[in-house]
Amino acid sequence: MILIFSRHNDYSTNKVIDWLNYYSYPFYRINATDTNKYLMTVDLNKQIIIDGIKLPIDKINAVWFRKFGIQWGKTHEKHNISSLLSNSLNSEYHDVIETIFYLLKDKKWLTNPFHGRLNKCITLLKAKECGFYIPNTYLINSFVDFKRLVIKEDLIIKSIYDMTFIEKNKYIYNMFTKCIPSKKQKYIPNFFSPSLVQEKINKDFELRIFYINRKIFSMAIFSQLDNKTSIDSRYLNIKKETRCIPYKVSHDFSLKIIRLMEMLNLNSGSIDFIKGLDNKFYFLEVNPVGEFGMMDFFCNYKLHKVVALELINMDKNEKI
Repeated sequence: MILIFSRHNDYSTNKVIDWLNYYSYPFYRINATDTNKYLMTVDLNKQIIIDGIKLPIDKINAVWFRKFGIQWGKTHEKHNISSLLSNSLNSEYHDVIETIFYLLKDKKWLTNPFHGRLNKCITLLKAKECGFYIPNTYLINSFVDFKRLVIKEDLIIKSIYDMTFIEKNKYIYNMFTKCIPSKKQKYIPNFFSPSLVQEKINKDFELRIFYINRKIFSMAIFSQLDNKTSIDSRYLNIKKETRCIPYKVSHDFSLKIIRLMEMLNLNSGSIDFIKGLDNKFYFLEVNPVGEFGMMDFFCNYKLHKVVALELINMDKNEKI
């Protein structure tokens, strides 16, 4: 049986499950909200029980970690629980989930959560070890250093950790990659929290790679054709669709990707590059649970079917 850890509203999980249903293959899905929505018992010796459904550990062979995280924040706000107590409850919840993952540690994982937390800067260095170009990258916390670097090159700024969505007053604030124009620099304080700044690469196009068990699917994203998406293609312009097309990478490029993913202990993930006007490909980052639905839509790779078949083969212990 296949066990899936996801979120209730994740599109790609829903589409993969459509294919598992098509093949009449047994699976069970645990959403992050299920653990505080349904009755749950974890028997450390033999099984997990959720909402009365028994999941014998010895019957599970393949596990897909899609998107799964702490979902208690709004519940705590609703009941006016203090931030200190909220952090304590989240820590308790984290250890429960970590225990479940540990019980399944010997199963075949598609994205193992114990290897899924990547440090962006260390990943950049590992990509460089594999032979990829990387942008000039700095960690700084002072305006003096920022001004000194700006003299040498145009800079963009991005989050060091994962991108965070902040919801406040019915608005959602996103931490996209930004370019700081000179007229905005007067608002930068003398000292600030350590920040990741990078050389701004003048790009020909962006390259999105979806990697799964040494199979590589790639798509060129012509985000530079629109000012709104030129710095970060995740900005959506509903009035002008970004052009995306299938793209075939070289054999040497593929080998470097495989080497990097094996170095990171990942068998699946989305990888971002920029092809510069200097004809070089610059590695940006790896997202172990990155989106691949957009690539599937534009390139017709049938990736949701690919993922479903990979999980079925892993559960059958067949060679992939």
